[in-house]
Amino acid sequence: MKPQPLLTLAAAGLVTAQLSGKVGPTTSRDAKSAKKVCNVLSYGGVASATTDNSAALEKAWEACKAGGQVLIPSGSYGLGKSVSLAGGKGVSVNLEGVLFRISSATAAGALINVQAADDFELYSGNSKGAIQGYGYELHKGMFRPYLRNDVL
Repeated sequence: MKPQPLLTLAAAGLVTAQLSGKVGPTTSRDAKSAKKVCNVLSYGGVASATTDNSAALEKAWEACKAGGQVLIPSGSYGLGKSVSLAGGKGVSVNLEGVLFRISSATAAGALINVQAADDFELYSGNSKGAIQGYGYELHKGMFRPYLRNDVL
């Protein structure tokens, strides 16, 4: 017996779903950046993958969380602890640089936690922003690589 694809259920009308209301940010990126730009370099950040920029990112968030854009410009930025970005409204984070995990203090959790934020978005304005958490190093030896062959 050959497995049937899951899409058959939706096509047959057995499974339906619909979003209600607006989805996504309600304020454009341009409007956020026109209100205020908080560059992490202006808050003590250093473009160095080996320097802890956690405090600078938190200070930039605090300065912009009522509306604006937190800018992490091109370059490498280390984070030595988990950063909590909480309580923002109408704010975005433009990650144009690369964030690096530089401490085992963040090994048990996420590098960045966004909580209780409304109208928030994280994006890369130059399409080069990234987060290097070294997850493959943290999990080395815990899992064996395998190939998965699912039928959709």
